[in-house]
Amino acid sequence: MSAEEPKEVSLEYLHKYAASEYSATEMMNSTVFLGTFNKAPVMAEHPCSDLCPQATVRIIYLDVPETECEASGGTLVEQAIPWGITQTLKQYCSPFAQQLNTVQVREKQTEPTVPKSLP
Repeated sequence: MSAEEPKEVSLEYLHKYAASEYSATEMMNSTVFLGTFNKAPVMAEHPCSDLCPQATVRIIYLDVPETECEASGGTLVEQAIPWGITQTLKQYCSPFAQQLNTVQVREKQTEPTVPKSLP
C-alpha cells in the first residue's frame, strides 16, 4: 500500500490560515503539518514560554534546509519568538517573503495601553 501524496496548498490558503483565529491554550507549544507548497513541507509552529498561553504566537514556515529555502519559494527571515521571560530570534523559511507580520496572529490581540502624563 502506498502513502497518499501530501496536499499541495496555495499561498492564498496560507494567508487565510495565517489570518484565522486559533486557541492559544490548545495550540501552545505545538507544530502542525499544513501540506506542501512548491513540494516543500509547510508547518505551523506555536511557540510559547513563561507566559503561556498569552504569549503563544503562530509562525508558518517551509520546513527545508536554509540552502533550499529560496529554491522552494521562500525567503529566510528572523522571527522573534518567546524565550523565558523575553524573546529570541529564530530563522525561518517564510513562504510570505517580506510579509511575515501576517503570520503572527494572536488570540484576542489588543493594543498596549499607554499611561497618560501627569499634570
